[in-house]
Amino acid sequence: MEHENGIWVMRGLPRNHPKRIRNYKQLVTADFRRRRNKKGETYGMAVSVLLPPETIWGYERVTSGYKETPAASWTAICGRVEDYFPKAEDDAIIKLIGKRP
Repeated sequence: MEHENGIWVMRGLPRNHPKRIRNYKQLVTADFRRRRNKKGETYGMAVSVLLPPETIWGYERVTSGYKETPAASWTAICGRVEDYFPKAEDDAIIKLIGKRP
């Protein structure tokens, strides 16, 4: 993928192709699936399934975070990481998610 004029371009696709990703589109990994052959057996590496966050969590839940300030968002992320890793030091968490905005 390349960035051209504010648009992420998938190499080889024409400009008006529907699978081109615009810069305002957010995608998250929803699942990993393995390919299947004609017999239905899985093979190869798992492939990521990308979906817009609205399809996973709902439009209201996703857009409710838009009014949050960067500092409040950083604090919430930091607290979530501390919930999962209670023994982690503050320096390690800051190194992982970045310094306070």
